[in-house]
Amino acid sequence: MVGLMGSRFGGRSILVLAVFALALSACSSSGSPSGGAPSGSATPTPTTLTKVTAILGWYAEPARAGFYAAQDQGYYRNVGIDANLEAGADVSPEQVVGSGRAAFGLDDADAILQAIAQGVPIVALMAAYQHTGFIIMYHQGQGIQGFQNLGNRTAYIFPGSLWWDYIVKKYGLKGVHQVAYSGALQPFIQDPTAINQEYIGVGNVTLASKGIKFGYFHVSDSGYDPYSNVLFTTKSYLAAHPDVVKNFVQATVKGWNSYRTTYATLDRYMQQFNKGFPASAMDQNAVQQESLVYGGDAATYGMGYMSAQRWSQVEDALLSLGAIKKRIDISTVFTNQYLPGP
Repeated sequence: MVGLMGSRFGGRSILVLAVFALALSACSSSGSPSGGAPSGSATPTPTTLTKVTAILGWYAEPARAGFYAAQDQGYYRNVGIDANLEAGADVSPEQVVGSGRAAFGLDDADAILQAIAQGVPIVALMAAYQHTGFIIMYHQGQGIQGFQNLGNRTAYIFPGSLWWDYIVKKYGLKGVHQVAYSGALQPFIQDPTAINQEYIGVGNVTLASKGIKFGYFHVSDSGYDPYSNVLFTTKSYLAAHPDVVKNFVQATVKGWNSYRTTYATLDRYMQQFNKGFPASAMDQNAVQQESLVYGGDAATYGMGYMSAQRWSQVEDALLSLGAIKKRIDISTVFTNQYLPGP
């Protein structure tokens, strides 16, 4: 079974990432909202609530805002759900949900496919991000025009990042000195020839605030482009509690749609659970992630939508890397059935 952690942490396609340099130490003060009186809804709450836990795989931040918005606005309670949003980066959502210790988990599509290939009986329900949020940053003036120019330099990349393995293989990169990325940008800043992985709306915002001249590539443009922040549950939980799943998914989508126009308010709500991520920085993150959440197929079919074609492309990438050994029946991997639609 997978022993990897969260969609920002662990050795798959993901990194140990501080939200700005100070966030690594501050994240330990993050809390997890559970129950409580909603602050933004007058809809009568059902007298009997079903308690569920969702393993978010990281801390309170814009990439998980839909869940916190649904909690704060009372959307979960309005449909009879007492939701415990469990934040943190020290667990594997697939393991926790697969073992029945939580109803829902959140991770990236490549990690979900790997877990399924290892026998974890989970199914994806909605994608918060239509594309991966990872970027590769470089200094201007280094003749870097595309992924093919990323060789022969130091690369600050978290070990085991499959998207980086894919880029190295696809573009035939040579002479790369890979150094484990710690979340600190100073080594990259001091080396004008280096490249550095980051998350859109985080590291690039930090560099811009320091006046550093840099550029970046979206990892999704390389051909490695899993859905990110994908909500999933087990097949057994779905079969036993289809109404709970439907209500949780639709309340979460409602939270995401609310966040699109109320992010400034919600960012300040989330900051109480992640004091290392300033609300003003969350605001910038929210703006930069908008196309990832609401663009692409989501613009046509509604927030959270997923397609078999995209899942198959992720499967192809994993097969090419040997990260999974055989094909999976994609029709069993995900469902859009519980989404509210456009």
